[in-house]
Amino acid sequence: MLNRFKKVGIGLSFLALPLMASAAEDGLVGILKNIMGVLTMLIPLIITLGLVLFLWGIIKYVTAKGSEDHAGAIKTIVTGIIVLFVMVSVWALVGIFGETIGVAPGSDGIDTEGLRVNN
Repeated sequence: MLNRFKKVGIGLSFLALPLMASAAEDGLVGILKNIMGVLTMLIPLIITLGLVLFLWGIIKYVTAKGSEDHAGAIKTIVTGIIVLFVMVSVWALVGIFGETIGVAPGSDGIDTEGLRVNN
């Protein structure tokens, strides 16, 4: 199972390389914008996956005939709820982080208005 996660992680990192290369021209702001863009696309997809998993568990529970089937369905339902909770929390943290540094989706860049620069 861990090897599968390593393979998926390596594959996803290769997909992120073009994003980082295009952001190299813009520096840190470009990299942060690209990361925020990727996260704002991936998080709703994972939330949808958690919702489908939850609903699938409910369908399994309703159609289950034995106690073993019910236990498996409850495990699927709990997993779906955990995925939903974690991903909504991550989405909120990404939003808070983006607003804090001024790189929220739809912004033009880092907000430097409140920063003091020593000359």
